[in-house]
Amino acid sequence: MVFRNATNSDIPFLINAIFEAEKSGSTLLSYSTLFDLSKTELQQLFTEMLEEDVANQEINVSGFGLVEIEKKVVAATNCWIEPSNGKSSAQQKASLLMGFMGTTRVSEAFAKHKFLQDLTLTRSPGAVQFESVFILPEHRGKGLLGFLFKTLSEVHNPSKKLPEEIHVVQSNQLAYNAYRKLGFTVIQEKISVHPDVKKYLPDSTRLKMMRNF
Repeated sequence: MVFRNATNSDIPFLINAIFEAEKSGSTLLSYSTLFDLSKTELQQLFTEMLEEDVANQEINVSGFGLVEIEKKVVAATNCWIEPSNGKSSAQQKASLLMGFMGTTRVSEAFAKHKFLQDLTLTRSPGAVQFESVFILPEHRGKGLLGFLFKTLSEVHNPSKKLPEEIHVVQSNQLAYNAYRKLGFTVIQEKISVHPDVKKYLPDSTRLKMMRNF
């Protein structure tokens, strides 16, 4: 297996990685349900947003690390250090979504779906963030997740002085168990009891997991 950084030529794979990670093992793509956009419309918007390559948040190209096997991309994850000053990754992502989807569409979605506030996990400033983790099904169980995280940790956290963090929905037990094996433990839980939450999101419980060295 070979690690490399993503380039614009990888955008189709990155979009699939983002969408599948967002589904978290379910059939619901929240970007579609929340913003009332088709998959085709979202693919075009995400292509444009990825090409914009805004750093220190999850929708960009340069933050993604990839694993290749026999010159085929089989796994990906985004990684950055959460800003301690200035705009947070959530603020930068919101600005990006508003810029490409329109301020009205994004604002109306958050105003309409109040449960989003219940499930918002704040990323820890100064912590290494892992997001949009995806491995092709036929290559799971081969140690690619550990390889990806180890390699990206060596890039972003060489002295191992920073905590490392990932968010996961509770129902995605495969991912949860895999992260636990890599040393992550749950440090925060957010739950929504809103009756409509599972119409729009994969689960009503989100977990913040962290590991320290």
